[in-house]
Amino acid sequence: MYSVFTTREHPLTEAEIAGIRSKPKGIGHTFAEIGDAIRDMPLTMKQLALVKLFTWCGMFCYWQYIMLCLARTIYGTADEQSAGFADAQLLTGKVNGTCNIVTFCSAFLLAAMARKTGPKVVHIAATGPMNTFSTGTCSTTSCCGYGPSGWQETTT
Repeated sequence: MYSVFTTREHPLTEAEIAGIRSKPKGIGHTFAEIGDAIRDMPLTMKQLALVKLFTWCGMFCYWQYIMLCLARTIYGTADEQSAGFADAQLLTGKVNGTCNIVTFCSAFLLAAMARKTGPKVVHIAATGPMNTFSTGTCSTTSCCGYGPSGWQETTT
């Protein structure tokens, strides 16, 4: 929001407006322009595109199942009317809020580390051993149906 109020917008020149209006319109031309942008994309961005695709897919699964995961593994319930289920909903909000705060603060630390050691070292450190500690609380095997408190056992 800060930049919305503090950054002046530079209006387009008449030549820029004429250039935009002279381009073909329609859905086909829109997709062609997207294809051109992908072809002209720097190599590093192309390499990261697939990584980002799978990251967002994983985050979607997390957002979809985290509350049920916590309800089953911590409170031992899948009953939407139970107090444990309501507590899991509240805990989900706290977990997600804490995650966002830690991520925000860590970004400053990672930026400082990257200036001192380089981005590759920071990437390896951030995605390697440190990442294994973040999955210990609620892993997919125990939360999503394959562990001791998983779905198959609660439904049989």
